[in-house]
Amino acid sequence: MFSRRTFVTSVAVLLGIRGAAGQSASAYTDPTTGMTFQALQDSSTGFVLGIALPETIGTDFIGQMVFALTDGAGWGGASFNGAMTESLLLVAWPNGDEVMASFREATEYSTPPVYNGSDVTLSTVADGTYINDTHLSLTFLCGGCIVGDDLTFSSNDTSAVLGWAYSTSSPSDVTDESTDLVYHSAGYGEFGLGIADAQTSEYETWAALAVGDDSGSSSSAVSSTPVPVSSVTAAATSTIVASSSTRSAASDASSSATSEATITTTKVASTTLASVGTTTTSADSSTITDANVCMNSMFMLSFPIFPTCLTNRN
Repeated sequence: MFSRRTFVTSVAVLLGIRGAAGQSASAYTDPTTGMTFQALQDSSTGFVLGIALPETIGTDFIGQMVFALTDGAGWGGASFNGAMTESLLLVAWPNGDEVMASFREATEYSTPPVYNGSDVTLSTVADGTYINDTHLSLTFLCGGCIVGDDLTFSSNDTSAVLGWAYSTSSPSDVTDESTDLVYHSAGYGEFGLGIADAQTSEYETWAALAVGDDSGSSSSAVSSTPVPVSSVTAAATSTIVASSSTRSAASDASSSATSEATITTTKVASTTLASVGTTTTSADSSTITDANVCMNSMFMLSFPIFPTCLTNRN
């Protein structure tokens, strides 16, 4: 009998899908914020995805996603257990000088609905969230995102697998909260990291830079109407968020030995991002624990996004 990884990999080979599996994270210091992450920097695309964890792990982590833009276009995605389905996904793309960010849910390889469940929030770090002439960067505090119960990697894990996907084309309508993504033909894959390697004594200092109410809320009501911070409620409202001034992004990060990781898979979808960078989402966990589930089918089909805008400062 095929394991899930074997099945997904076999399908990918038959379809001629291009992806990268078996990659590993290494220490990467962001030149803009000075934060150090355990991160993948894909050698062929320059795509960067990394996390930083506190010395005592709870439910939060700091994350960063950076990718190159082609004539101002492109989108990037992250999976916090390595797979597309049954996983917490975060997707970002440019809308002019605004960064659009959204948590999503996929229970199958088709358009996923917005997620309803336990609270998850996204608070942005202003200096690390921007669009310039060449890159998009999203740096964030993911509040309540380490939930265990097969939703993402667990606070008790010694290793984790994350996934990434990248396209040099933007969604068909970058302003539309329900726009579909184009296929991630520029690259995608999964990578392992050691949890202890991602822990840092600087975590609390860096987390304090994240702006927004990360207390979260649980609601299926979603609005894309921009509102001031004081108006953000449990009704899950997306808003425009100020980011940093134009900067260059993405420096090289060396590869390290591959970390073995056990993937825990989940169902996720998004609800809100506060006007200073907080997205409230919910998650209903589902069960698959299959070591090294392959990312080869991640974001294989287009699906709609509920966005949040992070405005670039000139």
